Amino acid sequence: MTRQASVKEQVENGKLVAKDIFLATLGFYGKVYEGGVSKVKELNAKRDEQFQGYVDRGVELEALAKEKVVAFSQQDNRLNERITTLRNSYEKLSSVFAVNKTDAAQEPAEEQSETKAEVKTEAKAKPKAKAKPKAAKSESKSTTKAA
Repeated sequence: MTRQASVKEQVENGKLVAKDIFLATLGFYGKVYEGGVSKVKELNAKRDEQFQGYVDRGVELEALAKEKVVAFSQQDNRLNERITTLRNSYEKLSSVFAVNKTDAAQEPAEEQSETKAEVKTEAKAKPKAKAKPKAAKSESKSTTKAA
């Protein structure tokens, strides 16, 4: 029976080793789980912190964009007011200086013919001044130098 006792002992030892391996594996997974849970909690906290930072930055950018839109709108309103003022001024001036289109078309042709005639008559009326000969100038200079 020693043989049977030795087989029973080996079976018992095998059971103890298997149980130890099982417990070691269970302990390993327990450590991994605990480490994973703490890491997950840490990452969740970091994620929440970053997310809140993004939200805060988004709020800042939204306020900045609203300010820019309001400023642009005010500038656009000022430009529109200026355009309206200029149009009104133009309309007033054009009504003051309004000329019938048919009269306006004839007037420039009449004015051009009148001015051409005036230029021709003025050109004929004014005789050109005679230029002194160059030789005479040089003689008068030489006589003054000799004296």
